[in-house]
Amino acid sequence: MRHRFVTQSVAVVLFASLTFGIAAASGAPQAQGQRKAAGIPSKRGVYAGCYLKASGALRLVRTSRKCKRSERRVTWNRVGRRGARGQAGSQGLAGAQGLAGSTGAQGATGPAGPAGSAGQQGPDGPQGVQGPQGVQGPQGPAGPGVAGANLVTVRVPASGFDTASPKVATASCAVGETALGGGYQLERGTLAESDLTKLATLYSKPDAGLVGWSSSALEASTFGETWALSAYAICATVGP
Repeated sequence: MRHRFVTQSVAVVLFASLTFGIAAASGAPQAQGQRKAAGIPSKRGVYAGCYLKASGALRLVRTSRKCKRSERRVTWNRVGRRGARGQAGSQGLAGAQGLAGSTGAQGATGPAGPAGSAGQQGPDGPQGVQGPQGVQGPQGPAGPGVAGANLVTVRVPASGFDTASPKVATASCAVGETALGGGYQLERGTLAESDLTKLATLYSKPDAGLVGWSSSALEASTFGETWALSAYAICATVGP
Protein backbone atom coordinates (compact mmCIF):
# COMPACT_ATOMS: atom_id res chain seq x y z
CA MET A 1 0.00 0.00 0.00
CA ARG A 2 1.50 3.38 -1.02
CA HIS A 3 1.47 6.29 1.42
CA ARG A 4 1.76 9.98 0.46
CA PHE A 5 2.73 12.92 2.68
CA VAL A 6 0.67 16.11 2.50
CA THR A 7 1.25 19.71 3.62
CA GLN A 8 -0.03 21.05 6.91
CA SER A 9 -3.07 22.72 5.30
CA VAL A 10 -3.89 19.54 3.48
CA ALA A 11 -3.50 17.53 6.70
CA VAL A 12 -6.14 19.69 8.39
CA VAL A 13 -8.63 19.08 5.60
CA LEU A 14 -7.62 15.41 5.54
CA PHE A 15 -8.27 15.09 9.29
CA ALA A 16 -11.73 16.61 8.85
CA SER A 17 -12.49 14.22 5.98
CA LEU A 18 -11.24 11.27 8.01
CA THR A 19 -13.46 12.31 10.89
CA PHE A 20 -16.46 12.40 8.58
CA GLY A 21 -15.49 9.04 7.02
CA ILE A 22 -15.01 7.32 10.41
CA ALA A 23 -18.34 8.63 11.66
CA ALA A 24 -20.08 7.31 8.54
CA ALA A 25 -18.26 3.94 8.75
CA SER A 26 -19.08 3.50 12.46
CA GLY A 27 -22.79 3.80 11.78
CA ALA A 28 -23.30 7.40 13.09
CA PRO A 29 -26.66 8.86 12.00
CA GLN A 30 -26.41 10.97 8.80
CA ALA A 31 -28.06 14.34 8.31
CA GLN A 32 -31.33 14.43 6.42
CA GLY A 33 -30.70 14.43 2.66
CA GLN A 34 -27.05 13.32 3.12
CA ARG A 35 -26.08 10.00 1.47
CA LYS A 36 -22.96 7.91 1.77
CA ALA A 37 -21.09 7.86 -1.52
CA ALA A 38 -20.98 4.37 -3.04
CA GLY A 39 -17.52 2.80 -3.04
CA ILE A 40 -16.13 5.07 -0.28
CA PRO A 41 -14.31 3.49 1.36
CA SER A 42 -13.51 0.52 -0.87
CA LYS A 43 -14.36 -3.05 0.11
CA ARG A 44 -10.86 -3.33 1.57
CA GLY A 45 -11.41 -0.22 3.72
CA VAL A 46 -9.20 2.11 1.62
CA TYR A 47 -10.03 5.82 1.23
CA ALA A 48 -8.89 7.85 -1.78
CA GLY A 49 -8.84 11.65 -2.16
CA CYS A 50 -7.76 14.43 -4.52
CA TYR A 51 -6.49 17.72 -3.12
CA LEU A 52 -5.64 20.94 -4.97
CA LYS A 53 -1.95 21.65 -5.01
CA ALA A 54 -2.59 25.37 -4.79
CA SER A 55 -5.03 25.52 -1.84
CA GLY A 56 -4.83 22.06 -0.30
CA ALA A 57 -8.62 21.51 -0.58
CA LEU A 58 -9.37 17.79 -0.40
CA ARG A 59 -12.27 15.86 -1.87
CA LEU A 60 -13.04 12.14 -1.39
CA VAL A 61 -13.26 10.01 -4.54
CA ARG A 62 -13.57 6.34 -5.30
CA THR A 63 -10.33 4.40 -5.37
CA SER A 64 -10.97 3.73 -9.08
CA ARG A 65 -11.23 7.46 -9.94
CA LYS A 66 -8.31 9.54 -11.18
CA CYS A 67 -7.47 13.05 -9.98
CA LYS A 68 -7.16 16.17 -12.15
CA ARG A 69 -3.79 17.57 -13.20
CA SER A 70 -4.15 20.38 -10.70
CA GLU A 71 -4.73 17.83 -7.94
CA ARG A 72 -2.64 15.24 -6.20
CA ARG A 73 -3.96 11.79 -5.29
CA VAL A 74 -3.62 10.41 -1.74
CA THR A 75 -4.88 7.15 -0.21
CA TRP A 76 -5.14 5.87 3.36
CA ASN A 77 -6.64 2.94 5.25
CA ARG A 78 -9.68 3.13 7.49
CA VAL A 79 -7.93 0.82 9.97
CA GLY A 80 -4.27 1.27 10.71
CA ARG A 81 -1.77 -1.56 10.56
CA ARG A 82 -1.47 -3.75 13.58
CA GLY A 83 1.56 -2.96 15.67
CA ALA A 84 4.20 -5.52 16.60
CA ARG A 85 3.57 -7.55 19.71
CA GLY A 86 5.35 -6.25 22.75
CA GLN A 87 7.92 -8.33 24.60
CA ALA A 88 6.82 -10.37 27.58
CA GLY A 89 7.52 -8.71 30.90
CA SER A 90 10.06 -10.20 33.27
CA GLN A 91 8.83 -12.39 36.11
CA GLY A 92 8.32 -10.61 39.37
CA LEU A 93 10.46 -11.37 42.40
CA ALA A 94 9.22 -14.03 44.79
CA GLY A 95 8.00 -12.71 48.14
CA ALA A 96 9.87 -13.56 51.29
CA GLN A 97 8.66 -16.61 53.24
CA GLY A 98 6.84 -15.78 56.44
CA LEU A 99 8.26 -16.75 59.83
CA ALA A 100 7.06 -20.00 61.38
CA GLY A 101 4.74 -19.55 64.36
CA SER A 102 5.88 -20.69 67.79
CA THR A 103 4.60 -23.99 69.24
CA GLY A 104 1.88 -23.59 71.82
CA ALA A 105 2.40 -24.80 75.37
CA GLN A 106 1.07 -28.27 76.27
CA GLY A 107 -1.96 -28.28 78.52
CA ALA A 108 -1.82 -29.79 82.01
CA THR A 109 -2.94 -33.43 82.48
CA GLY A 110 -6.29 -33.72 84.21
CA PRO A 111 -6.64 -35.72 87.44
CA ALA A 112 -7.59 -39.42 87.23
CA GLY A 113 -11.17 -40.28 88.11
CA PRO A 114 -11.95 -42.46 91.16
CA ALA A 115 -12.13 -46.23 90.65
CA GLY A 116 -15.62 -47.71 90.68
CA SER A 117 -16.63 -49.96 93.56
CA ALA A 118 -16.94 -53.72 92.93
CA GLY A 119 -20.46 -55.13 92.80
CA GLN A 120 -21.67 -57.49 95.53
CA GLN A 121 -21.78 -61.21 94.70
CA GLY A 122 -25.24 -62.71 94.89
CA PRO A 123 -25.99 -65.69 97.16
CA ASP A 124 -25.69 -69.22 95.75
CA GLY A 125 -28.96 -70.94 94.87
CA PRO A 126 -29.98 -74.19 96.55
CA GLN A 127 -28.57 -77.40 95.06
CA GLY A 128 -31.11 -79.52 93.16
CA VAL A 129 -32.06 -83.00 94.36
CA GLN A 130 -30.90 -85.84 92.08
CA GLY A 131 -33.74 -88.08 90.91
CA PRO A 132 -33.66 -91.87 90.54
CA GLN A 133 -32.15 -93.34 87.35
CA GLY A 134 -34.70 -94.62 84.81
CA VAL A 135 -34.96 -98.21 83.70
CA GLN A 136 -33.29 -99.02 80.36
CA GLY A 137 -35.79 -99.86 77.62
CA PRO A 138 -35.57 -102.82 75.25
CA GLN A 139 -33.43 -102.51 72.10
CA GLY A 140 -35.42 -101.85 68.89
CA PRO A 141 -34.98 -103.77 65.65
CA ALA A 142 -32.20 -102.68 63.30
CA GLY A 143 -33.28 -100.47 60.38
CA PRO A 144 -32.57 -101.24 56.75
CA GLY A 145 -29.09 -100.33 55.47
CA VAL A 146 -28.36 -98.18 52.43
CA ALA A 147 -25.35 -98.79 50.19
CA GLY A 148 -24.01 -97.41 46.92
CA ALA A 149 -26.24 -94.30 46.47
CA ASN A 150 -25.95 -92.74 43.00
CA LEU A 151 -27.70 -90.10 40.87
CA VAL A 152 -29.48 -91.09 37.64
CA THR A 153 -30.44 -88.26 35.22
CA VAL A 154 -32.48 -88.44 31.99
CA ARG A 155 -32.91 -85.46 29.64
CA VAL A 156 -35.59 -84.91 26.96
CA PRO A 157 -34.37 -84.30 24.31
CA ALA A 158 -31.09 -86.07 25.02
CA SER A 159 -29.15 -83.08 23.59
CA GLY A 160 -30.06 -79.64 22.37
CA PHE A 161 -33.59 -78.21 22.62
CA ASP A 162 -36.88 -78.60 20.73
CA THR A 163 -40.48 -77.31 20.77
CA ALA A 164 -42.18 -80.65 21.59
CA SER A 165 -44.95 -80.35 24.22
CA PRO A 166 -45.70 -82.04 26.56
CA LYS A 167 -42.39 -83.63 27.53
CA VAL A 168 -42.02 -86.66 29.86
CA ALA A 169 -38.64 -87.65 31.39
CA THR A 170 -38.12 -90.80 33.52
CA ALA A 171 -34.93 -91.58 35.47
CA SER A 172 -34.98 -95.36 36.21
CA CYS A 173 -32.86 -97.06 38.87
CA ALA A 174 -30.89 -100.24 38.17
CA VAL A 175 -32.41 -103.64 39.00
CA GLY A 176 -32.32 -104.19 42.77
CA GLU A 177 -32.04 -100.42 43.54
CA THR A 178 -34.63 -98.16 45.15
CA ALA A 179 -35.37 -94.51 44.38
CA LEU A 180 -34.77 -92.61 47.65
CA GLY A 181 -35.71 -89.24 46.09
CA GLY A 182 -35.69 -87.25 42.87
CA GLY A 183 -36.69 -84.07 41.04
CA TYR A 184 -36.69 -82.23 37.71
CA GLN A 185 -35.17 -79.25 35.90
CA LEU A 186 -36.45 -77.02 33.07
CA GLU A 187 -33.82 -75.71 30.64
CA ARG A 188 -34.39 -72.82 28.21
CA GLY A 189 -33.23 -72.87 24.59
CA THR A 190 -34.49 -69.84 22.72
CA LEU A 191 -36.94 -69.31 25.57
CA ALA A 192 -35.86 -66.36 27.73
CA GLU A 193 -35.04 -67.14 31.34
CA SER A 194 -37.70 -64.70 32.51
CA ASP A 195 -40.28 -66.57 30.38
CA LEU A 196 -39.89 -69.98 32.06
CA THR A 197 -43.25 -69.27 33.67
CA LYS A 198 -44.79 -70.05 30.27
CA LEU A 199 -44.00 -73.72 31.03
CA ALA A 200 -46.31 -75.68 33.36
CA THR A 201 -45.13 -78.71 35.39
CA LEU A 202 -47.69 -81.54 35.37
CA TYR A 203 -46.00 -83.80 37.93
CA SER A 204 -42.68 -84.81 39.49
CA LYS A 205 -43.05 -88.07 41.50
CA PRO A 206 -41.50 -91.46 42.22
CA ASP A 207 -42.52 -94.38 40.02
CA ALA A 208 -44.53 -97.30 41.38
CA GLY A 209 -42.38 -99.59 43.48
CA LEU A 210 -39.79 -96.81 43.91
CA VAL A 211 -37.94 -98.04 40.82
CA GLY A 212 -37.30 -94.51 39.49
CA TRP A 213 -38.54 -90.93 39.22
CA SER A 214 -40.70 -89.34 36.48
CA SER A 215 -41.43 -85.69 35.58
CA SER A 216 -43.65 -84.06 32.96
CA ALA A 217 -44.10 -80.45 31.74
CA LEU A 218 -45.81 -78.64 28.87
CA GLU A 219 -46.19 -75.20 27.31
CA ALA A 220 -48.91 -73.14 29.01
CA SER A 221 -49.51 -71.52 25.60
CA THR A 222 -48.16 -72.17 22.14
CA PHE A 223 -45.24 -69.84 21.58
CA GLY A 224 -42.83 -71.94 19.47
CA GLU A 225 -39.72 -71.47 21.66
CA THR A 226 -37.31 -74.37 22.30
CA TRP A 227 -36.77 -75.92 25.75
CA ALA A 228 -35.78 -79.18 27.51
CA LEU A 229 -36.85 -81.21 30.58
CA SER A 230 -34.58 -83.31 32.83
CA ALA A 231 -35.62 -85.81 35.53
CA TYR A 232 -33.25 -87.24 38.14
CA ALA A 233 -33.47 -89.98 40.77
CA ILE A 234 -31.29 -90.82 43.79
CA CYS A 235 -30.92 -94.59 43.61
CA ALA A 236 -29.34 -96.95 46.19
CA THR A 237 -29.35 -100.59 47.28
CA VAL A 238 -31.46 -100.98 50.40
CA GLY A 239 -30.76 -104.07 52.56
CA PRO A 240 -31.93 -105.51 55.93
